[in-house]
Amino acid sequence: MRGPGERSLLPHTVLKHTVYLLGDNDVALDSVSWVYDHTRGRMRYYPFVDGPSNEKQYYDLCFRPFVRTDSAGHTYEATTNAGWSGVAGGGTANHFPVPLDWEDLLQLYPDDLSDAFDPASTADRPPPYALLEAPLLSNNGSCYAGYAVDSITGQMDALWGGAPWNEVPHTYVIDKPIDLRLINAQEKVIYNPSDVTIAMDSAYQGTPLVFPGGTTFRTVHGTHPSRAAVETVDPLGLLDPQLVPVPSTLGDSASFYRIADGNTLIIEPCVTIMDAVIVVEAGGTLYYDDPVVDGNFTVVNQGGTVLPLSAVAPDKPCRLACLDD
Repeated sequence: MRGPGERSLLPHTVLKHTVYLLGDNDVALDSVSWVYDHTRGRMRYYPFVDGPSNEKQYYDLCFRPFVRTDSAGHTYEATTNAGWSGVAGGGTANHFPVPLDWEDLLQLYPDDLSDAFDPASTADRPPPYALLEAPLLSNNGSCYAGYAVDSITGQMDALWGGAPWNEVPHTYVIDKPIDLRLINAQEKVIYNPSDVTIAMDSAYQGTPLVFPGGTTFRTVHGTHPSRAAVETVDPLGLLDPQLVPVPSTLGDSASFYRIADGNTLIIEPCVTIMDAVIVVEAGGTLYYDDPVVDGNFTVVNQGGTVLPLSAVAPDKPCRLACLDD
């Protein structure tokens, strides 16, 4: 708990941020969420201060979520957003589908969803095919986090870029055998950090880290994936479009899991790993059965040991069988 006037402190990792719409008695009527990876780009060099005199009293970063509009000011189209500028060919999946009983939630939705466009809705919830964006900005919202506007050129440049004390990237280490089933247990999705080393503390030496079956390890998106990409992976529409394991649209999407000397990673069957490189360093050990681990990941053996998890590797199950499990 934080006291009055104290700043909130958040772990420097991949975080899911949720804004709730509350009704009477603070009952949550709806919510919108976004995921931000604080381990990439300039955020890997956070905090952005020269010294104590430049620290902000309450916050030094801010999110500014908004719903995109097309060139005519519409917040959505009823059936697609394929014609929008900057949207992937064929449009994106519908991240805000309308429930069957939407008439009972008129405070959340436009009055008439049969209209092709919604030019100026007073509804509280993003309508169908809306695109939510939530850039992370500097404390005053003038530019992206980790950047500043140059007073001479007016261009956005890296904040204190080049100064040696501001160019030391964070190092991320897993030093305890975390039960990953406890992270995002409802969605069973874990977001890959940019670069992490598995190196157990001496108290846990010999204890492996386990990627639990049924979990998807994926990287955040830079833009909304295309509708075609989502439907290729999930043709029956069983998953929330934001959870479908399609390749990341982030330009710097590669994530590294490094298994250090004397450490072990076990990947159970029916795990999906997207956009990751698993590096088995000398003295490290990886156990997994390739036929039953899905995704576009790669394994790089740098003198370690890579072994099958089972004596006889089972056949690769289909994605639906994994969901059933």
